[in-house]
Amino acid sequence: MTALCPLCGSARHEQIYHQKALPLVSNTVYGTASEAIACAKEPVILHLCRQCGLVFNPSFDSSKIAYDTHYDNRRDSSPRYRRYLDELTTTLKNAYGLTRKNVLEVGCGQGDFLRLFTQVSESSGAGYDPAYQGPEQFGATSFVRAPFVPGRQTTPYNTLILRHVLEHIEQPGLFVQAALDSLVTADDVSVVVEVPCFAWILDAGAYWDIAYEHCNYFTRESLSFLFDQAGIEVMDVQNVFEGQYLLAVGKARQRSRLPHAFCQRPVPQKEFEHALCPKLRTFEQKRASITHQLGQFDQFTIWGVAGKGVTFVNLLDQDQLDKIPFLIDMNPNKQRKYCPGTDKLIVPPSVLAGETQVRVILLMNPIYYDEITEQTNTFGNTYHLLVP
Repeated sequence: MTALCPLCGSARHEQIYHQKALPLVSNTVYGTASEAIACAKEPVILHLCRQCGLVFNPSFDSSKIAYDTHYDNRRDSSPRYRRYLDELTTTLKNAYGLTRKNVLEVGCGQGDFLRLFTQVSESSGAGYDPAYQGPEQFGATSFVRAPFVPGRQTTPYNTLILRHVLEHIEQPGLFVQAALDSLVTADDVSVVVEVPCFAWILDAGAYWDIAYEHCNYFTRESLSFLFDQAGIEVMDVQNVFEGQYLLAVGKARQRSRLPHAFCQRPVPQKEFEHALCPKLRTFEQKRASITHQLGQFDQFTIWGVAGKGVTFVNLLDQDQLDKIPFLIDMNPNKQRKYCPGTDKLIVPPSVLAGETQVRVILLMNPIYYDEITEQTNTFGNTYHLLVP
């Protein structure tokens, strides 16, 4: 178990949360129910660092997790998510002047954002991800099906993008510093980081947003601390995607490309006692409320089998699981496969059109409420759409 905070190196951290064993990876599905049930699981333990504010899992072991072509977190089937990528691209181009850049995106997934951004901003670039399955070239943008290993690059990248990467990295600050040090450029480097917002998780009582593969949870303060430690001048840190994500944009100046001295910015005791602790207690209150609600239904299903949905299903008791005939997801690569940790088959939304029993649908992310409502309205039935 890690003895020191993985961001600032402080020993001043303490346990704030413990959850039973959950699947190691949420976005890998299985061909049979038996394989899904037998998938590897580990408890989730979260500590709060009182020095920098990072929330992290000290028992996390990255060697147990495989990000390969079986890992699939794409959401391009969602019109709402595609609209968000358009909004993000416009923000980076217009608000932060990121145009005609040479971009390195680490953890590019299936390349949806990088293709869009480089096209709209008249940029070129490269994306690295071991789960990538598309073509190697898109215009002036190339894709590498491999993890990014920091080292001297031969291309002079002047923009580094890390979207939903740092929550998976055991030593996030060191990783960012190593990535910056590997870039061969005489220019200042623009840095774009997007991560889930821990404050949103707490405010929503979304205990289903805590997963093993996310070993770090950031607030505005801890993300700003990471930038500071990596020698990145913070231009802005803002909430995006209706508050669910944090977007940080900064500049890594050439003269600042050295780790800063240890930053003495302790998290006040009262902040933990009067803000964090009560919000963590809402997790159990939310769970009790959901249990009461689900007890009123003979059957229900869950729409969204990604990080949120997989954790949620795995935390249901057996009586609740017995009421679920199937799960729903729009990603065609997940359909007719099984949800990690369960015997539940994932089906396309169209199955609802021929279903006579299921009328209650839990939506694992409220941001998709309108588009899901629009889809269910085409099935000729009346549904009760429930946001936990």
